[in-house]
Amino acid sequence: MKKFCDHAIAFLLASGSAAVAAYSMSQIAHKNLGIPSSDLRNQALMSAALLIGFVTVQFIVTRER
Repeated sequence: MKKFCDHAIAFLLASGSAAVAAYSMSQIAHKNLGIPSSDLRNQALMSAALLIGFVTVQFIVTRER
């Protein structure tokens, strides 16, 4: 149970720091570089889908061992 809690806390911390970094980068790209927010939103959704796929594959592979 302790191992699960450690993994959950690490995942939450990593997700929070990734969200802060993504928000900061999107503000810089939108305000300083002039990239439309709709393009940024589309790229963020595609990246999130790709990462979810990677995490799912990793989870399945580690469960089979």
